[in-house]
Amino acid sequence: MFMDARRLPDGTVLESDICIIGAGPAGITIAKELDGKGIRVVLLESGDLEYDDDIQALAQGEIGGRPYFDLDATRLRYFGGSSNHWGGSLPTDSSP
Repeated sequence: MFMDARRLPDGTVLESDICIIGAGPAGITIAKELDGKGIRVVLLESGDLEYDDDIQALAQGEIGGRPYFDLDATRLRYFGGSSNHWGGSLPTDSSP
């Protein structure tokens, strides 16, 4: 079941055995693996089903240590997470 938490009444409590943060490839895979096993799972995603500039702005941040790309350019805050960068294509050959 999909629920938009922005539409839940104030004070609503969600109860589960496990809460997975992020509906990217890992979060979705874990949630689907636990589905139907008698475990109450809540999968939380900060974004919506489609990209939104205001929500994506939450990914902005500073990176310490090694140089890296801007966080808001490499992480996507909506259902599917950063897999949305892949455009549905995955490598078919895993050799180096």
